[in-house]
Amino acid sequence: MAALASRRAFVALFPEARDARRLARRAAPRLAGYRPVPWLNYHLTLAWIGPLEEAQCECLAACLPDLARLLPKAVAVRAIAPFPHPGGPLLAAEIACEEALCELHEAVGARLAQYGLAPPARPFRPHVTLGRADGGARRPPAPSPCRLRLAVAALGLYHGRTENGEYRYVPLAKIAARAADRSG
Repeated sequence: MAALASRRAFVALFPEARDARRLARRAAPRLAGYRPVPWLNYHLTLAWIGPLEEAQCECLAACLPDLARLLPKAVAVRAIAPFPHPGGPLLAAEIACEEALCELHEAVGARLAQYGLAPPARPFRPHVTLGRADGGARRPPAPSPCRLRLAVAALGLYHGRTENGEYRYVPLAKIAARAADRSG
């Protein structure tokens, strides 16, 4: 089967809309020098995959209900800061790597390996991207503590694409957190 080359696939958690909007309001004053990411695109990547074969996509979609049983109810934002380092090209909400989130990340990596996909090679640094450097001169903001919990709305296999002139993350398969609660 041919690779789905246009699909920049990844497994991610998406927050509830009300919490994503709240996070966007908290981030707004810190976004000078960054192109804001629309709150509808806020997500926490558990594993970057890249292009997928159709069969791999189907297998990963089929395992989502099992993985969703591990979903945390919410994740904790620790700070809003340049990412992945001071002066980095992103402004991100750094997420606490609480036990349930780390267990889910490890389970996703194990499933990727099971289907012949490389599990994430980098250390897990959970974050939600809030903005990308706009290329102009900017003075990165100092990290600022942010105590906010984001309720988890869904776990899914997603890919990025342009729709109606806007870059969006589109689900290839997803399971709502509420459905995961009922399945356990």
